[in-house]
Amino acid sequence: MAIDVHVDPVDVEGLHNFMKKKLDEVPGEPFKARPVPIFRLPAWFHEINKEYCEPKIISIGPYHWGKDSLRAMEEYKWSTLRDFLARNENVGIEMYLREMRLLEAQVRTCYSETVNKGSNEFVMMLLLDGCFILEFFLKVRTQQLDGALPASWAVGGVMIDLYLLENQMPFFVLHKLWTIQGWGCPNCKEKDVARLEQSGIISNLLQNDEQAATFFCQFSENFGLEYGNHHFDGLFKDVKRYSELTWHKHRARLVRDYFSSPWSFISVVAASILLILTFVMTYYSAAK
Repeated sequence: MAIDVHVDPVDVEGLHNFMKKKLDEVPGEPFKARPVPIFRLPAWFHEINKEYCEPKIISIGPYHWGKDSLRAMEEYKWSTLRDFLARNENVGIEMYLREMRLLEAQVRTCYSETVNKGSNEFVMMLLLDGCFILEFFLKVRTQQLDGALPASWAVGGVMIDLYLLENQMPFFVLHKLWTIQGWGCPNCKEKDVARLEQSGIISNLLQNDEQAATFFCQFSENFGLEYGNHHFDGLFKDVKRYSELTWHKHRARLVRDYFSSPWSFISVVAASILLILTFVMTYYSAAK
């Protein structure tokens, strides 16, 4: 007796679309090494070493972001962000957001798991967490611990949390934030642009010195000088050799200390004349 077996046809198109989507979500490119990822530790390790896996005070990165036990510090990150931005009022938050958005895809590949957060939420996390780390260490370095955290006892706990493997963000995010912080240097550099113009070294074709200063600041951040292999390499070496000669060092110190202004020059001349006259009078007195 024949048995009629019904086999559901394979939804080839649906399976294709699903697998294609999963392949597109795989970070990186074929046959190219991925950046060293930030791992989430396995569940069994969490069970026996929870204190070495999960932060107790502050979350950094996506793995523990939004946990109820860490919500207090999430609110404090906004205060830290305000302090960090206030260090350079020439750069608005739009600049930081734009640069973090450009790094988003690269940062996502640095985590071993797919981060199920929308673009806006992910970019906001990068800015809040990155600025917190930088501002925290700036305040610790300058011993402004009263403003580093809501309570002084939390400093040690935050330090421990920042060492946890799952509580990390790529260093290049911090580097970019620090670089942006330095972009707001035009006001202190306009005088340098003006001096270069007066000396005939440059011709500023931009609207004003501030724009020229901004250009130079951004240019220096994005382009490096390959020392030892550039057009002015010989000149650099000549200047270095000249400045290292002992006589030139003493001469520069003499000019700086005694001939930096007309009054100091007059004082040196007057003292020299007085010394000569004293020597002459002493000589004639001894001769008599």
